Amino acid sequence: MKKVLLIEDRYPRQKLFMDESRIDLDSYSDALDNYTHGKEKELLELALNERFDFAQYSYIIAHKSAFNENNAKFLTLLREYAKEHDKILILFSGGISINYYDNNEYEVLELNSQTFYSANLKLFLDATREDNENILMLCYGEDWKRNVVANAIENINTLLREHKSNDPIPFSKFSSLISKLDAIDYHFKKIEKSSRIEQEKIERFRDGLLDYLNQLTPTKSPSTPKKLLIHNNNTDIKLFENRIRFELEGGDIDSYISNNLLEDIKSKEFDVLFIKDNLSSNYLELYGLIIAHHIRLSLKLKEKRYIPIVIISDLDSATLNALSPLARILHSDGVYIIKNSKEAIEKFNSITLQPLTTYQYQNSFLNRIEVQAPENSTNHDIANEWAIDRWAEFLKVQTQAVKQNRDKIASMLYFKYLVAEYPIEQSTTLRFIPKKPTTQGKVLYIDDEWHKGWSDIFEAFFANSSVGFNTFEYDFKDKDESQIMQSITQSITNTLPDVVVLDLRLLQNDKNQSKIEALSGIKVAQTIKSINAGIQIIMLSASSQNRVLEKLYEYDIVGYIKKAHPQEQHTSPKESFKKLSDLLNEGLEKKYLKEIWSMQEDILELEILQSSNENYKKIKDEIDTVFEILNSNLENKMKFTILTIYKTLEILIEEYPTDKKGTYEKFVSLFKKFNITNYNNDISQLVCTRNFLAHAGDFRASCKNSVVKKPNQDNILTWFKMLQTILEKIDAQPNP
Repeated sequence: MKKVLLIEDRYPRQKLFMDESRIDLDSYSDALDNYTHGKEKELLELALNERFDFAQYSYIIAHKSAFNENNAKFLTLLREYAKEHDKILILFSGGISINYYDNNEYEVLELNSQTFYSANLKLFLDATREDNENILMLCYGEDWKRNVVANAIENINTLLREHKSNDPIPFSKFSSLISKLDAIDYHFKKIEKSSRIEQEKIERFRDGLLDYLNQLTPTKSPSTPKKLLIHNNNTDIKLFENRIRFELEGGDIDSYISNNLLEDIKSKEFDVLFIKDNLSSNYLELYGLIIAHHIRLSLKLKEKRYIPIVIISDLDSATLNALSPLARILHSDGVYIIKNSKEAIEKFNSITLQPLTTYQYQNSFLNRIEVQAPENSTNHDIANEWAIDRWAEFLKVQTQAVKQNRDKIASMLYFKYLVAEYPIEQSTTLRFIPKKPTTQGKVLYIDDEWHKGWSDIFEAFFANSSVGFNTFEYDFKDKDESQIMQSITQSITNTLPDVVVLDLRLLQNDKNQSKIEALSGIKVAQTIKSINAGIQIIMLSASSQNRVLEKLYEYDIVGYIKKAHPQEQHTSPKESFKKLSDLLNEGLEKKYLKEIWSMQEDILELEILQSSNENYKKIKDEIDTVFEILNSNLENKMKFTILTIYKTLEILIEEYPTDKKGTYEKFVSLFKKFNITNYNNDISQLVCTRNFLAHAGDFRASCKNSVVKKPNQDNILTWFKMLQTILEKIDAQPNP
């Protein structure tokens, strides 16, 4: 199969034109590589460096001004490549008003963007699949042969009219006017090549073209619209040859419509759909209006979604609107209401109805209807199921849990409405690969709905990254808060993750809880921090209330991620994954705080720090600030921590005096006093670095190889461990 390359820098324009023409370019991925939505920039860079393979394409199509300052260079590259390799080049632009075709050196076509992005493109791509395409289809659509022939006839008549004498006409002047006829598989009356051609022969050739044009123009006869009726034997069914009986026998209405009724509708050929508004023994159920919404919102119906719908009712529009908000559909374009009578139905048959345009669908239908959430679903349930579907679709996750979630919601009218109202951002022909965290570490995921697809989504996100990911696989159902806390505490204590991704609501009674401090996720976060305050927490929430979410920062979290929420149009899965990656990197960069916290807690429990000794009281106060400083947003927190460690050692020198002169010598002597001799280099680094920081970057020559100008986490851990070692040695003495 031939392959087409399309280069477009204006993705919104392409999407608008394709939506208007109802063409899904993604469905032509076997014949078309669509470089747009940022992907065209990658192509430009490769092409300018001669690393892009144009050879695989039979047709190269590009926006004529796609690359700003690089545009002239790129167009020259395309033209030279097409000429050298006998490729067909097609250029489109909004500034082109007249189609231009030339096949002298190589085939090139230039046309207007709106002409290109039309049903003509679909025709061309379909023909490419069948290996019977012609680029003139892009200009003229299905009438391309007639246009070519008609233009040739016009050109010949102009030539004959402007040729003032009866002398023969130069062949070159004649042949250039009919060059496009070569594209049509038809043997016209031949004119032998000679230097000049008699006008009579040219006239006979023109008449032959006229005969061929008449053959290409079929005689159209008016056709009667095909009608389809959906009924329950409560209207005059004899007026319709094509009909479907509504036969719901218990069960869910949405499932019946999606899995049974719509399949019947797909198999029928019709131009207008008639639906009785009431299809059950309870008129107020108005199942006919529900069906009308399903038809408009079901993507699997494709073009039939836009078909004209006629509601047959025993009530008027005002009464129906008073009974149900679903009646708002009656005020949208392409939906009509008539009385349930033979006369009204027969009269309506004489009216010509047109299907909806994409513009009408968006502005007249979607903007006017109201589809309410199912009565048995909470806002949290809806948001969670919606988010699983959106995130899984974006990452192309296809597991059993994700499929079950999708099967559950796919038939629901409310979710069909959400999909139409808030479509997921479409990925380009390059599969989107989310940014992965670059820092190593352990991540634990805690969510009561982990088994519904969330764990699979995170598994896919963390695949091939440096992160060790685990899910807290626990059956939350029918468990009380104390049981859950006990199990989470045990898991955290045993595994000590670096980062916990934690759902905000883990219990059923959270769904109606308005106080943030009473939410189970907050209580779990507090429990985790009590085990080790250095464990970093990222909150995951289906809430759309920013006021509530911002309060989460009061509980010492790294940040929060919003699950995709129907009411949050600006929160896309792509943005959520980027934020998640950024927060994970931030959290994993702080994983050393876990060790700092553990060391600080161990030091503060030493017996010497419980004594009434004034120096040890001072040391306890200093140690108690280390984690707080490092866990803060202070700009110079590393410096302050170094000064704290240094000051603590100075206090120890006061408690254990030495006759040594320099600070370094005093510290070494102190450590040696308690048989610690393996920290001399670290002591030197600490003293030199402290002096460097305290004296505005100045240091002695002896510190040249010891000073650490930019102390990092590893330095802090080493020096704090060094301090812990000396304090533990002192504490272990019989009479410290």
